[in-house]
Amino acid sequence: RGNDPAPVYALLADVYEQSGHVENAIPAMRLAVQRDPQSEKYRFAYAVLLTNSNAPRAAVIRLEESLQTFPSSSRLWFALGFANFRLDKNEEAERALRKAIELDPKFAPPFAYLGLIRAKTGAYGEAITLYESALRADSKLAVVHHLIADAMLKQNADARTIETHLRQSVEMDPTFTPARLSLGKLFMRSQRWTDAVAELEQVVKLDPAVPEAYYQLGLAYGRLKRTADAQSAMATFKRLSDAEKKREDEELREVVKRLSNVRF
Repeated sequence: RGNDPAPVYALLADVYEQSGHVENAIPAMRLAVQRDPQSEKYRFAYAVLLTNSNAPRAAVIRLEESLQTFPSSSRLWFALGFANFRLDKNEEAERALRKAIELDPKFAPPFAYLGLIRAKTGAYGEAITLYESALRADSKLAVVHHLIADAMLKQNADARTIETHLRQSVEMDPTFTPARLSLGKLFMRSQRWTDAVAELEQVVKLDPAVPEAYYQLGLAYGRLKRTADAQSAMATFKRLSDAEKKREDEELREVVKRLSNVRF
């Protein structure tokens, strides 16, 4: 009809992203920003889309422009921290994230990203403290419970506490496979083979391309004397294991994407 308002382009970008056509989502979101340059929401969404689409450098450029117009936007500062995090520029990321917290101390994701930065350097205690700050700001962030559990696993902390956090993560977001995989591995540690199988089977049901889930399943099946199932799981693991590094990158991407999926 000759009408092309910004909200239509924003919705179109969301549809493209959800359907796996990111290459179309980016220009649609750019048009939304062009139609309504005073929308902080659209600028934020565009930057996060760029970062999640492996274009964090472009996101940094756009965000630096946007922050000239919205210097007090905690969301845009957070997005800048997120983009720099993806570029492994930890100092720049931390400055932007702390600015976001300064502007809005109840905004949870910046705390979680600061925790991820600490975890990168092995400072797991500091990371846990920051994750806990994120949960105080927003108790519904399932992924943060998983991050706490992951840091605790690296510290060989109390298994019951770790299990509590992982169960909370799974209950809050049943589709979040990293938490389910961690829970299955925790059960393997404590020789709870049946519990481990139940959790790991859910992982491969949700995502049939997780090599480690098949490996752990193979071990658990073997302990339960399910020889044919164990052989099948190990065969699948060997077939997928060449892509293991890519899977690790995708798992981290899934964590950071869920944390960055902030709605106004």
